[in-house]
Amino acid sequence: MIEWFHHSRLRSLLTRLTLVSVIFVIGVFMGGVDLPRVLVFWGTLGTWALISGLRKHNPSLSAGVDWLAHENGNFVLTYRLASVEVTGTKLHQSLRLVDVHGNEFSSYLDDPQRNTEMWDLVYNGILHSVHINGATISQSARDSLELDNPMRFKG
Repeated sequence: MIEWFHHSRLRSLLTRLTLVSVIFVIGVFMGGVDLPRVLVFWGTLGTWALISGLRKHNPSLSAGVDWLAHENGNFVLTYRLASVEVTGTKLHQSLRLVDVHGNEFSSYLDDPQRNTEMWDLVYNGILHSVHINGATISQSARDSLELDNPMRFKG
């Protein structure tokens, strides 16, 4: 293992609670908050922040020179990919990699990108698989990962 990433639940929870606090402060400055009338709104928003901040939705990832793995044991050989897909909206894109042995890796695209050294390892493997090995790639993946930019790949 060369690089790894583990998302902190505490950081996620604090981020969401900060968002709720900012919304509350903006509400106060925009004309006040009539707490009894909007108690259901604030209760729902606060509950969302707690539940989504505590649930585990960003797994631990690890990468080596030519592989990427989830904590659940799923891994792919990044230099031997058969297909690369990116789906979803610009803010919530999912990455799906399948190698020539049928191993599959799926996660949010920003999970491996949060550790830049890890992303360098993964991205180089994707580039090699697409440009040298001829892996199939969706148009959305080609656009999102900027794989057609000749400055990205000098092979």
